Amino acid sequence: MLKASLRIKILLPLLILSILPLLVVLLVISQVTQSQIEKAMALRKSDISKFIERTTTYAQLEKFNYLQLIAQNEELVDAIGEWNETGNRQVVESSIDGLIRTYRFDILEILKTSGDIAFRFSRDPDIPQLTNTTHPIIQASLEDDPFYEVSEFDGRLAIVGATPIRHDNLIIGHVVGVGLFNDSFANTVKSGSGAEIAFYRGETIEGSSSTELRQVDVAKVTQGNLKFIDIEENAHALFVNSLAGADGGVIMALDQSVLLSAISTTKETLLALLTGATALAILAGFILSDKISKPLKKVVTRLRDIADGEGDLTQNLEIASQDEVGELAANFNRFVKRLADMVNRTRSVAVELAEGTEK
Repeated sequence: MLKASLRIKILLPLLILSILPLLVVLLVISQVTQSQIEKAMALRKSDISKFIERTTTYAQLEKFNYLQLIAQNEELVDAIGEWNETGNRQVVESSIDGLIRTYRFDILEILKTSGDIAFRFSRDPDIPQLTNTTHPIIQASLEDDPFYEVSEFDGRLAIVGATPIRHDNLIIGHVVGVGLFNDSFANTVKSGSGAEIAFYRGETIEGSSSTELRQVDVAKVTQGNLKFIDIEENAHALFVNSLAGADGGVIMALDQSVLLSAISTTKETLLALLTGATALAILAGFILSDKISKPLKKVVTRLRDIADGEGDLTQNLEIASQDEVGELAANFNRFVKRLADMVNRTRSVAVELAEGTEK
């Protein structure tokens, strides 16, 4: 009981003193790491948002500049003039076919001076023609005010621009150019930002750089109820950013696999340290308790033998240390020696009394 009691009293403080600080450090490091991850994610989200804004702004300006080049293209202007005079549509179609491929518009329309569509070219024939002269950008061009912005066009989220076509300083028509926020544009943004990208309008994904992102529930993402998804078996954090002038926005999926791997490695390292410290504490506790309990057990055993009348008063305890335990052994030896002397004197007196009685 003495040995077990002492070992418990020694082991428990050692375990507490060794494990508790590491547990506190583990908790603090985990919290700090999580905080750093959140800051890193927020910073990266901000950087990507700014990149998307710059890219979108540049794309708008680029499309509008291309649109003005098309409106000033002499071949197209002459073709429209010929069409107006002869009704020959082929010359306009031939001219536009080369221009739409050169300037990479998804939809290109040539409007009459009234705003009615004369020619329409679309890379995706499944997109229905829905937009008319009520569209604000077309209205601006009809009022001789060239304009462009992110807007809805034919039911799709797009960069839309329109400008008059002039011949001899007279307006002979209008050209409308549309660049869709489709898979191609999403992959362009992804290549520059490093994040998976999806453009949405309302609750519909209209362009995405990944299959998994295309299948997300837009409402859950925008409401903050869906914050993470797996893309190609890697965890990605989801963030949302609006697009100015549009009923839609962009969903950004940031790969967290590297950060999560770093967190996992940190936790594994701390757990290994915790396990090692625990093992060392237990080992040290056993060694220390053994050094203390063994000498004490010998004292207890000798005292028990003496109390039972079976002790050998000629045997001394080994003094193995110069600490309190060694001092206890030395004082016990002095006690046993004095007890032995007392027993010997008592025995001598008893013998002398017995001899005197016999006489």
